[in-house]
Amino acid sequence: MAGATQQARATSYRGSDDQFPLRVEHIFGETVIRQRPQRVVALGWSAEDSLIDLGLVPVAMPRRQHFVGGVYPWNVDRVGEPKPYLFNDMMIDFEQIAALKPDLIISVTNYITGKDYSRLSEIAPTIARQSPVNAVDWREELRLCGAALGRDSDAKELLSSIVDLFETARTQNMSLAGLRIAFGNYMPRQRGLRIHGASSKHFDIYRRLGMKAAILNGPQGPREMEKEETLIGFEAIPELECDLLALWFPGDQRDEVLGNELLQTLDCVRSGGFVQFSDPALIWAAYAASSRSLQYTLPLIIEKLNGAAARAGLDQ
Repeated sequence: MAGATQQARATSYRGSDDQFPLRVEHIFGETVIRQRPQRVVALGWSAEDSLIDLGLVPVAMPRRQHFVGGVYPWNVDRVGEPKPYLFNDMMIDFEQIAALKPDLIISVTNYITGKDYSRLSEIAPTIARQSPVNAVDWREELRLCGAALGRDSDAKELLSSIVDLFETARTQNMSLAGLRIAFGNYMPRQRGLRIHGASSKHFDIYRRLGMKAAILNGPQGPREMEKEETLIGFEAIPELECDLLALWFPGDQRDEVLGNELLQTLDCVRSGGFVQFSDPALIWAAYAASSRSLQYTLPLIIEKLNGAAARAGLDQ
């Protein structure tokens, strides 16, 4: 059970106010937080996860349109009723944010511009990313949330717990280490596969399990895929070399994917090493990772990987 692996966390948001006011540096400068935040707005891919794990349920957060009730499944039991206000996750509703009268806005992983930051800062103290857009990840978001809430030590403890989680998972699933996996999306409109290379933060789960990126046979010979992402046209699929192929696609595309004749030319697919991710929770752990999503989904992902490896005779 995925939920059974989720570590229990204190739901209360208490502590000394002695560290306030405090300052948090980010890409747009420095934000001063004068008192312990209570009404926090979460923007981005996973800010609510970090806040909830640190003991504070935000007053507003994005609506997760792929999930029942608009809330990630790993947060349902922590959000309670009444639920926070749920924004459209494709835009920043400045007027609604102002109406909620927040005392802090977390906007680390939704890649806001300087103009966006200025508008948000007029509403409440706002925390933005420190790293360039392509480099910011859930670890940075968790550290910044911890800093803004005056809970740096709790954030460090959570980060350490995820390191331990992966070390245990890798030790218990050594048969996965060294296997080459092509991980990405089935893209019918682009007529191809979007595959993430070894340097991609979306490949992090597999890298931490000791797995390797796929090989792509190009004009210059076979090379391990390194780039953040590569669109491989359907006609180039036979050039892909991997032990396992893991693709995300909506459930209503299943027949199309399984009927793709070029996919069937891959040895890994013919041998049973095809991992189908049609549950959005499993793909969100890679694209919007957080301490909460990883604890919830990692056992499910490993179960699917082990099943495919066993079918392909790679579990020895």
